Amino acid sequence: TVSKLVVQDKVEKYVKQESMCAVTFTDQHILVPSERDGYNHLYVYTLNGQLKRSIAKGEKYEITDVYGMDDKTGDVYYAANCLGPQDKQVYVSHANGKIERLTQREGQNNAVFSRGFRYFINVWNDINNPSVYTLNDSRGKILHTMIDNRELKQKYESYGFGTKELFSFTTSEGVK
Repeated sequence: TVSKLVVQDKVEKYVKQESMCAVTFTDQHILVPSERDGYNHLYVYTLNGQLKRSIAKGEKYEITDVYGMDDKTGDVYYAANCLGPQDKQVYVSHANGKIERLTQREGQNNAVFSRGFRYFINVWNDINNPSVYTLNDSRGKILHTMIDNRELKQKYESYGFGTKELFSFTTSEGVK
């Protein structure tokens, strides 16, 4: 057996180990997260190392999770913080370049996809709500709420702590 380099990633400063742990292989493609353009974006290669397309290149947000690719349709499933660093949504990038958001609640969304990407379990929460588990179809439609943690939320609210709010500010150096 002879090894052959098919994809090489270079970043001016360093390559984060987390990016290399998220490299994903399908039967026909290699999905490589990279910060080569300043943000963690996703690059789709063929198994022989030919770049087919980039996802989110040029955008000022990070792809945080790579769920995989449906080789039949060319759809790539991932999570990103497009709405801000405190938020994570689940997306699909179609082969034609169109991107769709599959989760609608702001906060933290995580997904576990079925084989074939027909369904996913979404785990959502935010700073004022415990995790809610839903079964969704590949378009993001909620088919069934499996766990809503309503009792836990009511118990927490009974303590009267109030709600939390996120805010941002700009430093004297102009950094938000």
